[in-house]
Amino acid sequence: MAKGKLIEQLDHAVEAIMAKPDAPLPTSDPRLAAILRIAGELRDLPRTDFKNRLKADLAAQSKELESSPAGGKPLFTLEDIEQRLKQLAEQPKFIVHDVRAALSDLPDMSMRFLDSMTDHLLIASRGDKRTHWERHLGSDEMIYVMDGETDVVTLTDGGPVESTIHAGSLFVCPEGMWHRLTPRPFVSAFYLTPSNTEGSDAKDPRPKSERVARRSVRRSTAAKLKEHDLRAALRSVPHLNITADTTAEDAGAAVRNVARIGNLTLGVMSYTGLTPWERHPDGDELLLVLDGELEVTALTDDGQVKRKLRAGEAFVCPQGLWHRQFAAKSVSMLYGTPIEHGAVSFADDPRVVVEKVEASAQGPNVSRSIMPFLYIEGAAKAVEFYQSVFGATVLMRDEEPSGVVSHAMLKMGDTTVMLSDPTSRDVKQNDVHGLSRTPRSYGGSPVHLYIYVADVDDVVRRAVAAGARAIDEVEDRDWGDRCGGIEDPYGHVWFVGTPLKDVPKKELK
Repeated sequence: MAKGKLIEQLDHAVEAIMAKPDAPLPTSDPRLAAILRIAGELRDLPRTDFKNRLKADLAAQSKELESSPAGGKPLFTLEDIEQRLKQLAEQPKFIVHDVRAALSDLPDMSMRFLDSMTDHLLIASRGDKRTHWERHLGSDEMIYVMDGETDVVTLTDGGPVESTIHAGSLFVCPEGMWHRLTPRPFVSAFYLTPSNTEGSDAKDPRPKSERVARRSVRRSTAAKLKEHDLRAALRSVPHLNITADTTAEDAGAAVRNVARIGNLTLGVMSYTGLTPWERHPDGDELLLVLDGELEVTALTDDGQVKRKLRAGEAFVCPQGLWHRQFAAKSVSMLYGTPIEHGAVSFADDPRVVVEKVEASAQGPNVSRSIMPFLYIEGAAKAVEFYQSVFGATVLMRDEEPSGVVSHAMLKMGDTTVMLSDPTSRDVKQNDVHGLSRTPRSYGGSPVHLYIYVADVDDVVRRAVAAGARAIDEVEDRDWGDRCGGIEDPYGHVWFVGTPLKDVPKKELK
């Protein structure tokens, strides 16, 4: 740069910086080096007029947010409720709801509708006065008290039953039974309330013919009308640290189911790590973080959706979408899960696996391979056995609420193997000919399965260590395989082979 007055050199250097933002800083008088470095760092910053507009926009958005608190405005009247229900029908999915924030500024005896899931509404409500009577048709109602406590009176055919719900506890109001709450002295609660609800301000909302107790309160009814202390439930199960070695038995032991409403199983668990993928074709799933935080990933047609949940926040996983959770540190949560026909997958992308399975069963490219179907009592443990011994991959897995595997599909080499537990409700309902039986119910398996592996000696050794019985010694066979036989812990017979190398054709039989 030609020498001139120092100020002129500075002007030229700054113009060069603005004209070519990505170019190296221009050379100039050494005395300008420091100030030009600063100019280079500031060149990408917005201009003053832009910053002023941005500030005004943010201020306007802030006012808008202040006027639309979490969960919408407080609801008092039937008109308020009807308007909010219309809004929920158009509300986008994948919203994280801060329940505590929704409760924090609620006027007494008001509520907010946060979201809807299947046939229930997510409601935050606060009150210090006795409520009117209400009952729910089509399903039960869940009440989770977050602060304070409340008495509940439920009108049964054996007379009124009084219960108390303390902070941190959950209560289920049975379908069709009138009930009302009396806060002591106030209560802030999170509800899963059926959409079909009736209310009454009468002293006794029942018809006169139903007001006289015809019998004492049934034990089963009395047992249902008790609170479930979620903190005590969490203390009763171990914390689950999810790793590659975690078994279904480990996971089942860390889960505590406490109640059911409709097709939802309500329960708690605490864990660290990455859960497998799961999806629920029968309805949405509720997640409410009690302590800690987690990240939910859902797979949609438009890609992955990730949401972070912190303590006191709720999230609805939409029906039919694959999703999983990750907790870097310990998290405890309340779940409401339709697990009757849920599916679990350990694949990187379960949609790809399912699409391949479905595609193989239809169209001109239908698979002509034979797929063995094994009946195994204790199928959940069998899945683990086949994974550890044969390196099986789980393509799909349906579990009943008890943990019994009603159906699973495993990939072993190029073959798909199906298995079911004959004690499952699904098998019992569909076994019209009584043929869904285990090998040992026949006195032994009449069918032998042959599988190729990379190292037969290692596989047989691991199988026996995992509970299988060796029935044929591993040795070189005259048909060209090194082969051995085992009976697995469930009665199925497997011959395991590894092709021998360099066997002359004349020696093969």
